[in-house]
Amino acid sequence: MTVPGSPRISRLITRLGFRTGDLVTARVKSILSDGRYRLVLNKHTLIARSNLVFREGQVIRARFARERGGVYLRLLASRPELMNKSLAGTSTGTMLSAALIRAGLPLPEEVEGARRTALLRRTRGIRRRMARLYAELLAKGADPRAEFLEMISQSFSEGGSRRQGRWSIPPGSNQISDEFRNSDIDVDHLLNLLAYDRRGDNGWFFVRLKKILGNSEIRMMWKIRRGINPALALSIQDGKRNFEFLMEGLEKTRMAVFSDSEAKIDTKIWNSFRETLASLGIEVDETVLTMRDSDGFTPDNLSPAGAVWSED
Repeated sequence: MTVPGSPRISRLITRLGFRTGDLVTARVKSILSDGRYRLVLNKHTLIARSNLVFREGQVIRARFARERGGVYLRLLASRPELMNKSLAGTSTGTMLSAALIRAGLPLPEEVEGARRTALLRRTRGIRRRMARLYAELLAKGADPRAEFLEMISQSFSEGGSRRQGRWSIPPGSNQISDEFRNSDIDVDHLLNLLAYDRRGDNGWFFVRLKKILGNSEIRMMWKIRRGINPALALSIQDGKRNFEFLMEGLEKTRMAVFSDSEAKIDTKIWNSFRETLASLGIEVDETVLTMRDSDGFTPDNLSPAGAVWSED
């Protein structure tokens, strides 16, 4: 992924005298949410984003790179050396590490990290999705067992216990808005429990619908995160086909689209869809990704190659 640079960052880098290829050393001052870290570099404080896992006080050695998409730190250490030892070495632990950071949680100590990783391995389902759901439940103060985690995941996909009517034709945006406001969240005790978040406006709440359209049952689930970094996840199940539209960001909104359908999307329809959202300030990824690449909550917008800077 390419993240745009900031004029403030360009001015700061110019003042510091860095050039592409220079070796730099930075210290992790604090861990923020969504894969972001506060770094100290030459007495200046910066915010960096990465999908690698760091700890407070850790010193990072990297090669500076200034590219069209932004300012990067190309890390010199190998990935396993950068991660908490209890979560490194397996894809399960790596996914859980990333999910915890995306949920705004610190990494656990070695014993607790091993316990969580073992629990996640016992769950059935797409590992990336289960890891993110597990992290979000931990952020709410819950400590679910594997069976409960699977039940929550299944509840998301089932679309509620009751059917909420029929559509004679595909609904327009205004009708969807009305359906959204009149959804069954107030009578769904499980969703009400999940909607509670001790962090206040930084958590998620959930709305879902289940309708009949023609001969198909349509199930829709919204996951909505309020706060300074809002996000929206819309899952749609149409018969055996599943689609997800994951959005994140306020000043620059990005959407990623996922599907498990083998049916090809008409190029003209897809381009029109992207152009329409671009006119609204929403950048849609160029291709439809597979459902296994989705964590069910937010687009995976962390650069695997390093960290992108922004000024604190």
